[in-house]
Amino acid sequence: MIKETFKQAIQNVWSNKVRTFLTMLGIIIGVMAVIVIVGLGNGMTHMMQDFYSDMGSDILSVNVMTASTRTVEVSDVYNIINQKPEYYRGLSPIASAGTDPLRVAGEKYRRTYISGVNEDYLTINNYKVAKGRGIQYADLMDNKNICVIGDYVDRKIFGGNGLGSTLKVGANEFRIVGVLEGRSKPAAQYEGGNDDVVLVPYTTLLSLSSGSSVSQYYVVLQDADHSDAAQEFLQSRLKKLVSKDDYVYVMSLSAAMSQMSSMINMMYFMYLWLPFIFDIIITVILSFLNVESANMKLKENMQNQ
Repeated sequence: MIKETFKQAIQNVWSNKVRTFLTMLGIIIGVMAVIVIVGLGNGMTHMMQDFYSDMGSDILSVNVMTASTRTVEVSDVYNIINQKPEYYRGLSPIASAGTDPLRVAGEKYRRTYISGVNEDYLTINNYKVAKGRGIQYADLMDNKNICVIGDYVDRKIFGGNGLGSTLKVGANEFRIVGVLEGRSKPAAQYEGGNDDVVLVPYTTLLSLSSGSSVSQYYVVLQDADHSDAAQEFLQSRLKKLVSKDDYVYVMSLSAAMSQMSSMINMMYFMYLWLPFIFDIIITVILSFLNVESANMKLKENMQNQ
């Protein structure tokens, strides 16, 4: 009985090649889509969790983008912070290097994260110095061409001997005075991760590169319980310095993590439904083919009669 059933099943599959192919295609696409989306979602979730957990929940991320002639200076942000010492403990401006890539021995490293920061940035981000020293206040005042590199840069580019060496950001040369400890989490230990960084005094970066600017700040709170009040005060004061069309956004890193998790969950919901919809379409097509096949057999029977 089983042998006959199996034989009949094989014959049905072989005699309906199109239907068999479409069924297999639907199953393959559905399974692949689920695997890919779940893998990407899990990877993004772990990366974001590692990034934010390294910094803590008592930090505000501030983004200021001005399209008008009005600008927000670093001194303006410091003045706002100093007005409420009960809310804020400190801050670090973050200057971007623009399009200037990292260069070492003539080779470019475009994925390395280059930032201009102040002396508090390492503490805010829970970085520890493994060799040498961190950025100091005197480096900012004197616009020194020094830098601190991440563990990944030290190992992969300098073979573990980066301290005392030099590198270039664009056409400007910097001497490496410190190497950071590597993060213990795997997500930091790859190209473009939290250990693939070059940190320079933000004042130096602004003075050397016309494409550099400060559009982001990390502000440390005295107490995470006052996060909402501190966030509202900072955002309202910054908006007074820019025009209504300019972009000012203040968010706690814990809220950013929650928002990212919500976006990933939305991706799960949207993209995991696509295979299901595709399978429905395949089923409809197969049903149509079955109806057509039945109609053809019916016509043949009627003609034979």
